[in-house]
Amino acid sequence: MTLIVAFILSIISCSNENEGIRDFQVRSVDNCTESSIEELKMAFCLLDSTGVAKTQFKEGENIVFSLSLTNTSQDTIVIEQNIVDEDFFQVTEKTQQQDMGTPQTGAWCEFSNAPREIVIGPGDTFELTCPWILTESLKPVYPLCKGQSNDVLPKGEYDVEHNLNFSFKVSQKEISTNNDFKPKITFNIN
Repeated sequence: MTLIVAFILSIISCSNENEGIRDFQVRSVDNCTESSIEELKMAFCLLDSTGVAKTQFKEGENIVFSLSLTNTSQDTIVIEQNIVDEDFFQVTEKTQQQDMGTPQTGAWCEFSNAPREIVIGPGDTFELTCPWILTESLKPVYPLCKGQSNDVLPKGEYDVEHNLNFSFKVSQKEISTNNDFKPKITFNIN
């Protein structure tokens, strides 16, 4: 009898432990990767310097890496700092699988006592962007930081991806994603 009660309690505790964990729905649309979970929609794109999403760039052309986060709920969404990790916007050359780095040099670089979180009001969009080449008109959006420009990417085919394992709060509930899948965009430098 004791074993049966212990077994039932372990099943209940396991189901409660995973209650707030969700998986993303992911699809490709117009040179971007779109994903959604609960009331949070994300669009991952590569943009030219005028803001046009594309996957074909000329050698030396600047690439702006963009992740738009849209709150479709009636409540504020608070995204925890773990959305940005060391591999955020990681670029890899496809043929040799060479790590080319990331457009940003860090995250949460400004000293502040404020919580490290992204707050998105109902119906609002927050866009995390960072250019590959730092210019006066193209700078990263905080919490992304960039101290210096990257070298121009040589001609070739590349992949870029970002993490989908993070937590956020909406309507008094905490949601943690449970997804090892990293949305990827393949792009070319000609």
